[in-house]
Amino acid sequence: MGPKVSIITANHNKAVFFGESINSVLEQTYKNWEMIFIDDCSTDGSLELVKTQFKDERIKSSSTEKRSGANVCRNMGIKMSTGEYVIFLDADDILVNTCIEGRVKEMQKDPSLDMCVFAMGVFDKVIGDAKHIWRPTSKQPLIDFLQHDLPWSILQPIWKKKVLVEAGGFDENFGRLQDVEIHTRILFEKNIKFKQFPQIVDCHYRVGDDRRSANTFDYNMPRVIGSLGYYSKFYAQAKANNIGGKLLGTIYQTYLQCIYHTRYGKMTKQQFLELEKKLIDRNILKLNGIKNAALKFSRFYNFNMPKVPGINHVLNKIITN
Repeated sequence: MGPKVSIITANHNKAVFFGESINSVLEQTYKNWEMIFIDDCSTDGSLELVKTQFKDERIKSSSTEKRSGANVCRNMGIKMSTGEYVIFLDADDILVNTCIEGRVKEMQKDPSLDMCVFAMGVFDKVIGDAKHIWRPTSKQPLIDFLQHDLPWSILQPIWKKKVLVEAGGFDENFGRLQDVEIHTRILFEKNIKFKQFPQIVDCHYRVGDDRRSANTFDYNMPRVIGSLGYYSKFYAQAKANNIGGKLLGTIYQTYLQCIYHTRYGKMTKQQFLELEKKLIDRNILKLNGIKNAALKFSRFYNFNMPKVPGINHVLNKIITN
């Protein structure tokens, strides 16, 4: 039968979508799985729908006592899980029907592996309506995570459960950059062994409606707070490994997002200034004269000049070196 795989799903008000996600698990060619559905105080009847519409005994459900965020839900799922392996499937994403079988097969080939990472398609309404494929090909994934050149997302790996347990699960203090934080923390462990499979697309990520409908300032503020928290949490460890500057890439990517949203009318200049003051905190960030100058030039260039391919890439290199 093979080892059991625990599929952990955090949900908040995704009733319109999660039927597709659950059905993609029910249709798996690999049968020894459990799905742990954790509802985060939804107001759309999600929990009751799961209990009444999906009677498969392998599907277990629970809920938080108060609105707590995806990290709390995922940690609850890890504690409830009984599988040897874990996959995190958000409530609006979809697995290819051979996903679990293929991932278990690769993990079983090399028992020393702690995780394997697979390619992921991206879609909007239906699979195939977008062409982007997220292929894990990073030669230095730790550095890529630090500078927010993200090599993969939370849906793409299969983990040995014990790795997640030994790491202490997700950091519940992070409202944003949750996935980035746990990957970074685990990759800092010197003995973590993983393998990437860029050619095997076995899952699909839905572009969220929440991003399109959210107030842009309210959407960006948690990102700013999360970026600073991420920088602060990992700076000493990164510096000890001579890669402390890479963390400024996460700050810079957040800064660019705030600039673009303001330039194109999604935020006011006053809102931008509030976010900028919080994000570019020189009491926290390690900025020398060259990095400061690069940030100032980037601000002027991205607010006022036509976009020239490569300019922000060069600025990012200066800021993160």
